[in-house]
Amino acid sequence: MYKLTPISAAGSYVCTQSGEQTFVLKQNRWAMGKAQITCATQDELVIKKKSTLSSVHLILKNGFEIGKITFDWKMTATIHVYHPNALFILRKKGIIKPYFELICTNPKMPVLAFKGCMHWRKLSYGYNVELLTSDDDWFDMQELVMFAVYAINRRTAMSGSGG
Repeated sequence: MYKLTPISAAGSYVCTQSGEQTFVLKQNRWAMGKAQITCATQDELVIKKKSTLSSVHLILKNGFEIGKITFDWKMTATIHVYHPNALFILRKKGIIKPYFELICTNPKMPVLAFKGCMHWRKLSYGYNVELLTSDDDWFDMQELVMFAVYAINRRTAMSGSGG
């Protein structure tokens, strides 16, 4: 379905779907907790930390808050999207190779799978994203992929820095 290719070691990605570029996620540094997303639909998305010591990251679309990403002490990311009111949990499943699943809480079902593939030139992981549900018309999957990629990057940065 989607293919995420790293464009820098800082955690920036280009997402393509069937050969066409759908969005670019740019992060200056992993530890900063801020990302700028440029979409093919000309929407401006920004994900940033609520405050310096907070584990809550706000999702802003064209200047308005549309959701938030929260990390618990086990580095499990919870993505809360306000419209439609949906809650998703991002869990790491793989041990040796990175593999993440995005699970919807109501109804409880897996939605997306992120399977890691190593890019040796850039020394970073790209991801192949698979749709795990047939009922994909109730939410914008492209936005959900964007939010999950940011959460994966933050989880990787926090596990590497110890906090």
